[in-house]
Amino acid sequence: MVMTKTPFMKQLSIALSSTVLSIAVLSSSLAHANTPLDKIAAVVNSDVIMLSEIANRAKVLRASSKQAARFTPKQLQAEALDNLILERLQMQQAKQRGIDIDPVSLNKTLEKIARRNKLSMGQFRQALQAQGMNYTEYRKQVRNKLVMESLRKRQVDSRINVSQQEVQDLIVSQSAKLNQGVQYQLQHILVSAPNGIPIAQSNAAKQRAEKLRKQVITSNNFDAVAKSSSDNYAAEKGGNLGWQNAEKLPKSFNRVLSLLEVGAISDVVRDPKGFHILKLLNKRGGQQAGKNSVTKARVQHILIKVDAKRSNAQAKQVIDEVSQKLQQGANFSDLAKQYSDDLGSKASGGNLGWVSEKSLVPTFAKVMKQQPINQVSPAFKSRFGWHVLQVLERRQADVSTDRLKLKAQKFLGQRKLEEEYDAWLQRLKGEAYIEYRIPMGNGIRLK
Repeated sequence: MVMTKTPFMKQLSIALSSTVLSIAVLSSSLAHANTPLDKIAAVVNSDVIMLSEIANRAKVLRASSKQAARFTPKQLQAEALDNLILERLQMQQAKQRGIDIDPVSLNKTLEKIARRNKLSMGQFRQALQAQGMNYTEYRKQVRNKLVMESLRKRQVDSRINVSQQEVQDLIVSQSAKLNQGVQYQLQHILVSAPNGIPIAQSNAAKQRAEKLRKQVITSNNFDAVAKSSSDNYAAEKGGNLGWQNAEKLPKSFNRVLSLLEVGAISDVVRDPKGFHILKLLNKRGGQQAGKNSVTKARVQHILIKVDAKRSNAQAKQVIDEVSQKLQQGANFSDLAKQYSDDLGSKASGGNLGWVSEKSLVPTFAKVMKQQPINQVSPAFKSRFGWHVLQVLERRQADVSTDRLKLKAQKFLGQRKLEEEYDAWLQRLKGEAYIEYRIPMGNGIRLK
């Protein structure tokens, strides 16, 4: 498998290749060539690959790959043979592991292919026949593709892991591209420590910066700390730098800001002037302009499940008792710890943290959206059971960073998947018995 390196921002949008195959890609592979003299070209464990199969696969590669257009006939034949060998090995592995595709799933995939070609199944069969393809053979090829994908998921996908550190490192490395056209509204504290000062002075400055950062977080008053302690020209304005174009900011700032959420305080940032603390007040522009804001609420709730052990009526009775205690002034957190069946939030007193409507079931989201701050809702039912909730805060949250992290994670996952899949296929090939019966380039004619 050949991996083509493309820029990060391009690759982020590339999803895993679909199992849905076009008619064109498989057409050549299923149109049997009238090879005058067919021979065994290779033996793969207990299977054989015929000369005609190589010729047909080479035609497919030449028709479906831009890279293949640059291959000589001999190179194309070698690529086709390698392609067939890897396919045989995967099908053998799948058989050993009992992996198969049931007829219902296969039929659904074929129907999906037909729909993508804007054809009914009857029209689809006719289209195959018009291209000289046998429907039974086509069905077999689609089945093989699905089997190999299922095998890959079992053997490779489960081993792919992308750490948060890897995600952050990738985003930081691409911060210059990501921040094109972006403007940041910033507050700033500087502890002066120019390059070249004694190490002891630099360490002392860093410690002072770390202390100021903690002070900012605990006091929740960036303005006051900046006015009293910053070495920056904007100290008297509470460190407010106003709107700044990302391109004009130091690279060290851009690397931090590409991962910082609106309202958040950065870690201490070092550059040639000293140690900096940044607060991101707002941002605008760039590729995500107009798509960054979503309403989030900080919510706590109590859930009483309806299940085999508790009927709907019994669950309603319990939630009514809880509601009555809340109306009488009982502590919400204490009751959640005592009564709630939501194991994920029970220990924290029913606290769900900051959530958006899209992340919740519709019934819960609707009540949360309508509920006034700090008032306990009436009891209501969702598909999970009976609830009461309380909205503690609401805010407009920036989600561009979350989207960026998700894209980076998908990109890294895809890249790791391709690398691991290639490595696994090569190990599979190295452990197999493969005998080449015919030297490549002899007797194979591509018309």
